[in-house]
Amino acid sequence: DLKSIMDNAKHGVIYFSLGSNLNSQDVLDTYNEILMDVFSHLRQVVLWKHELKFTHLPSNVHILNWAPQQSILSHPNCILFMTQGGALSSIEALHFGVAILGIPIIADQFTNIKRAVDQGYAKQVDLPYSTGEDIKDTVEEMIRNPRYAKIKVLELLMQ
Repeated sequence: DLKSIMDNAKHGVIYFSLGSNLNSQDVLDTYNEILMDVFSHLRQVVLWKHELKFTHLPSNVHILNWAPQQSILSHPNCILFMTQGGALSSIEALHFGVAILGIPIIADQFTNIKRAVDQGYAKQVDLPYSTGEDIKDTVEEMIRNPRYAKIKVLELLMQ
């Protein structure tokens, strides 16, 4: 079960969701393989909210058709949220003290992610221009850099 997966994630959990208004299979069609390759090289458990069933999954990747986002973000092992940057997702990440790797796609997502980057708790990648190596390097840098772990302290201050 999901709680058990998260509880046993020794190196942390990365949660990847494009929200409920965007269909991952449409938006990420050309990037599914690239992202799966990136995730396969990480030590962290990856929870990926996605509508497709994949035939071959790396052992660290779990596909969720539906995800209890607040429960995932509030779990102490959740260390990074890869999101499109919708307003509610951005607020929830900040509330639960989880750093954001923003992948904005439409509308206010660009502004929300820029604000998060400017405030120091996010980085941004742009799928049309970022390679798998760029994404992997950004994820690893955010996990290693204590600056992004410090937003857990920000969460405590907000409560």
